[in-house]
Amino acid sequence: MHEPNPLLLVLDFDSTLTTTSTLPEFLSIPTTVFHCASPPNPTNAPPATADALAAAYVADLEQYHATNPLSSQFHTHFSLATALSHHNSLRAIERASFLRGVEAFKAVRVTEEGIREAGKRAVGDGRVVVRRGVRGDGGKGFENGGRRAQVHVLSVAWSPAWIYGVLGGEMGVHVVCNDVLLGEAGEQGLYVAADKLRCLRGLVAAEKGGGGGKPWVIYVGDSVTDLECLLEADVGIVVRDEGALGSEQRELREVLGRAGVGTYWVGEFGEVQTGEERVLWWARDFEEVVASGCLVLEGKILGRSVW
Repeated sequence: MHEPNPLLLVLDFDSTLTTTSTLPEFLSIPTTVFHCASPPNPTNAPPATADALAAAYVADLEQYHATNPLSSQFHTHFSLATALSHHNSLRAIERASFLRGVEAFKAVRVTEEGIREAGKRAVGDGRVVVRRGVRGDGGKGFENGGRRAQVHVLSVAWSPAWIYGVLGGEMGVHVVCNDVLLGEAGEQGLYVAADKLRCLRGLVAAEKGGGGGKPWVIYVGDSVTDLECLLEADVGIVVRDEGALGSEQRELREVLGRAGVGTYWVGEFGEVQTGEERVLWWARDFEEVVASGCLVLEGKILGRSVW
């Protein structure tokens, strides 16, 4: 009997598994810990607030855009390569922002368990909302002919513990991201699209090295940070909200449109004749992804929800 190829389901986190970015909520943790300390320590300076960290990041971006020629080239001499070069050139800014976050968390000695519990509370209080279909089957996961899918969250977020807290547990999901408690992911860190692509290729190589053959890769994301992975995957799915799009969704739609990359609603999967053209699919949530049938490989239904 033919052994089915392994499946790699690789998911972005912020604004993909959640409805909006969770970074502001995450960055509020050090300030909350500082003010809730019992007894308070008046000798300790308060950590940088979420607003202060965001302002420092925006200031770096504004300085970059004012002085870097790639910013103007992105708008006047557009190509897919130019768009990705522009995005990837922001790596130093993204890294500096992460390192400022590390200092804020270090200042009040936030623990892994504290971060995980903060993620759970944020969902319980409604401050963070998980998209429909993400946790619909109690953690059974996808299967391909009896083989459990390898599910990875590949994110430029700053804490695996935060992601696990928001998602309600580990549930067999492997998270790859930077960690404000332990440092950068891998040897180089994870900040921009090129970093994500390097990590995705590493996941594929590890699966092949394990004797499972070349895996079938499905990647789901929402921003230009995900673009190289979306194009690399066998099936790339863009999460796109109805009505007014967020800034990152808007930017990705603009880049795909100007690059001539077709994007079809995932409900039309299997019906659209794409030929040799490289296309992506879009969905509002994971219920649409599952219902579309795009998670069917070699005639086997891979699952009823994301995990």
